[in-house]
Amino acid sequence: MDVSKNVAIDSSDLLRCRETAAVLGEAMGGEVNYDKRLREMSFGDQEGMDQALLLDTRANEHIGKPWAMTFHHIREDEDVARSR
Repeated sequence: MDVSKNVAIDSSDLLRCRETAAVLGEAMGGEVNYDKRLREMSFGDQEGMDQALLLDTRANEHIGKPWAMTFHHIREDEDVARSR
């Protein structure tokens, strides 16, 4: 299978990601798309929690922020990105 045809690479717009994606794009002859929504994110105390725990508001009361809403907002952005 010839992977050099119809290759598209989606990458974060951070410098180290752009550099890596550019090398891959050149080697594979593909188009590179940069998207700031692919940047690394830190969720502090919620890092590593599964969806059920994130949606459990009792587990997040000490933070004082509606993380469940944030989680759903991120999912909506993913759905929008997939529909492009």
